[in-house]
Amino acid sequence: MPIFSNDWSEMLLLQNSIFVRAMNKCVSRLVENLPYFNEQSVELWQLYFECIVQFIIQPCLQLELFTSNKRKHILSRYKDLRIEASNDFKTMWFCLC
Repeated sequence: MPIFSNDWSEMLLLQNSIFVRAMNKCVSRLVENLPYFNEQSVELWQLYFECIVQFIIQPCLQLELFTSNKRKHILSRYKDLRIEASNDFKTMWFCLC
């Protein structure tokens, strides 16, 4: 359940864009520490993947549910944050291979 009402979609989008940047920094640190992979690392990676999946499926990022004008506004201002998050997810996944 979002902290902000649906009318505050701009606030949610701003919050989510900041979250994506923060998670991107986490990705960098996890990849840097990959040579030191241990049991604690497994838990961190698991939490990262769970967090990104929950981020991607949240209702306020499902652009197909918005009107075309609102969708265009969101895409012009924030882009599709799901794509950025899923690209990080994919990068992390392939680092484990």
